[in-house]
Amino acid sequence: MSNPALDRQIKIALRDDQKAEKFTEYIAELAAQIVNATLKFAEDVKSTYESIPKRRLGDKNFDEVDQAKLALGAFSFFMHVLDRYFIPMSTEIMRDMVFDFIFANVVERVYARSFGGPLAQTEKFVLSHFDRLTSQLADAPSIFGEGAEEGNSAMWRAGRAICEQDLGRDDRRLLNIVGTHLMRGVESLALADHIDAWRKCFACQAIFVKPHRPFL
Repeated sequence: MSNPALDRQIKIALRDDQKAEKFTEYIAELAAQIVNATLKFAEDVKSTYESIPKRRLGDKNFDEVDQAKLALGAFSFFMHVLDRYFIPMSTEIMRDMVFDFIFANVVERVYARSFGGPLAQTEKFVLSHFDRLTSQLADAPSIFGEGAEEGNSAMWRAGRAICEQDLGRDDRRLLNIVGTHLMRGVESLALADHIDAWRKCFACQAIFVKPHRPFL
């Protein structure tokens, strides 16, 4: 639940052009890192999976569409993780600013263009994918749980959705690979460091509370 006093404090701080510009730069940096992390995730999953022996005729290598689906799945998951960081911060205005900027600058330019068809249609597909996946992760008790094979964690649920719903593959080995690289991707984003930079930008510690480990 948002704290109106904190949101008002942020609005006042953003009237300072230098602070507003600096905050926009921070968001743009995070957006670029998220895009790079999703593309690296797709490439790493592809190379790792294709390096192991195939057991069934259906165990095919990934084509460009499969890689686009992997990147999109990672994007939806990483944004879900970012959203969880905002829960204890009690500031709706900042969450909306960050999400609006990222979606406005990467959904059309990166993910929607990865799929064939009219841009408006593929952009709608990307947004629908995000809504579908995040709704499946919303009630997961933690992001990571006890590790890559924690069956009730958000990461495990995301991995299953990517493998079974996006790729149409029921392969435990692939699921483990996806889970491992989702975890590495989140770690590479260092979201806590970004949040600390935002705190310093606004010089207000009370707004920014790092989630406790059980939450992750």
